Amino acid sequence: MNRIIIYGDIHGCVEEWTALRRRLSPDTGDLEIAVGDLVDRGPDSLACIRLAKESGITCIRGNHEHVYIRYARHEENRRIHGKRNPMILAPEKADLFGTFESSDMGWLDNLPLYLHIGALTVVHGGVLPRLNLGPATPRHILEICLWIRNLDERDKPVGLGDPRSCLRWSDRYTGTSGYVVYGHEPFEKPRVRMDSLGIDTGCVFGGSLTAAIFERDEKGLPLPLYSIVSEPCHQRSGYAERLEE
Repeated sequence: MNRIIIYGDIHGCVEEWTALRRRLSPDTGDLEIAVGDLVDRGPDSLACIRLAKESGITCIRGNHEHVYIRYARHEENRRIHGKRNPMILAPEKADLFGTFESSDMGWLDNLPLYLHIGALTVVHGGVLPRLNLGPATPRHILEICLWIRNLDERDKPVGLGDPRSCLRWSDRYTGTSGYVVYGHEPFEKPRVRMDSLGIDTGCVFGGSLTAAIFERDEKGLPLPLYSIVSEPCHQRSGYAERLEE
C-alpha cells in the first residue's frame, strides 16, 4: 500500500492506538510516524513506548518525552559527578520514570526533533514562521519545535496565557519548512491550513486519536492529497482533565 501514516498525540492511550492501527492495517511497505507525546496523562504510557519500538514506528520527540530525557541526563550527572539534579518530577511522572528500562531511555534519547520526507515535515509542536528547518538549525531553535503554539506581533514564541500572544504559529506560516504535520495543541477536529495540518484531537481528554494518511509516489515521496481517520476515545469522559503545559 506504500503509505505514510502519521498519528497525533497518543498520551498513553494504547487501546485507541491499537484500535486505530487495526482499522488502518499497516503494511510492511507503510511508514508509520507518531508526532510525539506518546507518554503521560493516559492509562499506559509504557505500553505505547513498547508498541512503537516493537512495531518499528518512527516517533518524533514531544515535549513530554523531552522532560524524561532531560531528567535522565541530570540523573546521570548526579551519579557520575555528584551534581544535584535541578529537576523535580511530579509524583506520577516519577512513577513512570521508574518503570523505564535502559533500552526505553535509549530509545527516547534518540527520538528526532523533526523529520523531512520530501516536501513533508513532521514535528511535534510546530515551526517558526520564517524558519527553514534543516541540519544547520541550532539546537535551541529546534527545541522550540517541541512546544511552540502562539506568537507575539514579532513572530516570537510566547507561552500560554502570555498577554503578548496574538496568533498561532500556523496562521503565520507560509511553507518555508515544507508542509508541516504537527500535534501538541488539541483541537476538536484536525486544523487544516494551506501549509500545515494539526492532528492532535485530544484523545486523552475524551476526543479522538487521529491519523493523517499520505499516499506515496514511485520514489517513496508523499503525494499532496491525504485522508483522515480517527478513533474515538474509549472512555466517555476521557482519561485526563484538560491541562495546560
